Amino acid sequence: MSGTPLATGALRLPAALSALAAVSALLASPALGLTASHATDAELRTAVDGCFADWSEIQPVHADPATDGSPIDLGRVWVRSDSERLTLLFEIGADVNLQSGNELTLYVDGDGDVSTGHTVEGIGAELSWTFGKRKGTLWSDGGRKSIEKEVKQSDVGLIQAPTVSSTRFEVSFLRWSLDHG
Repeated sequence: MSGTPLATGALRLPAALSALAAVSALLASPALGLTASHATDAELRTAVDGCFADWSEIQPVHADPATDGSPIDLGRVWVRSDSERLTLLFEIGADVNLQSGNELTLYVDGDGDVSTGHTVEGIGAELSWTFGKRKGTLWSDGGRKSIEKEVKQSDVGLIQAPTVSSTRFEVSFLRWSLDHG
């Protein structure tokens, strides 16, 4: 599947997963991607509302060169995480409706362990979410065999904005859904 376009010949899997490797590393770190060890969840929580001002103090965890994917081109990715939610802001190079008409898929390795979850491009993803289909898959480690479960938005507490076409999107998942597949 490496190098296979995900969105009508658009987003190449390795480009997306290089950003997700950074997300994976953040999630696996002791600080869980928190900006300060003394910060509270309320201080870290970002409103998923399609307004991006609350991200201004955070540095991107990934910046991909422009125009290396077409028409969907992953750009910068920001991550916030607290004890309740994993929240991302990402830029893509085209104006799209995230909730339909695309195959853009996000893979999240919630524990940083390649041996758990679904192995894809060097990570062990506990969650894959295909935005245009509005569904995803959770994988949990059932001992020797990974257990696969199809999920919908409410199963993973997905919140996303804006709900209209844009080039930037905020998405947020419940952390427990990543831990409990």
